Amino acid sequence: MNGNKPTILIDMDGVLADFDLAFYERSCELVGESPFAFGDDPSKQAHRFMTDDIKPEFSHLRNKLRAQVEQEGWFLDLPEIEGAVEGMDRLIEFARVWICTKPLESNPWCRDEKAKWIRQKMGTYWETRLILAPDKSLIRGRLLLDDAIKPHWVPDSEWEPVVFPAPFNAPGTTHGADWRRWDWSMDPEELVAS
Repeated sequence: MNGNKPTILIDMDGVLADFDLAFYERSCELVGESPFAFGDDPSKQAHRFMTDDIKPEFSHLRNKLRAQVEQEGWFLDLPEIEGAVEGMDRLIEFARVWICTKPLESNPWCRDEKAKWIRQKMGTYWETRLILAPDKSLIRGRLLLDDAIKPHWVPDSEWEPVVFPAPFNAPGTTHGADWRRWDWSMDPEELVAS
């Protein structure tokens, strides 16, 4: 039975762990106000990296804000995406599910902290299902659910791209606008069916 289930790869940052929310909140704390062009409404994030949304008057702080993600503890302290942990447990009824995440090479603690985050938030089973891959096109599967799929991965991949919705990849944007979309509020069978 398990052999008939499709393999689905699930990204971590932006799909399971809310990297952007943490970056927004910590940046506001560092600056004392929102340094971003979208102000107090992160749902208006226009770019994949929030540092590209910095207001001109705060541009001198770009490197300081970016450096947050390179610090020890960054990945350990990320909040969960709402519904992700429960959604993963539902999804394994219909598919073989692996967490496939790209490590941030500029953060020497990234790999260990991602594994520890998964163990603490999701349990040891999911930690054994972790794949760290700088190039996700090399990993086999039927689907990749990711908020920021690199277009150059797609032609060489075995998987079909499925976009996890985020403000910067909304319909009408250039980032994955033509790919299928799915989020944790939806039925897991809908993700598996294609």
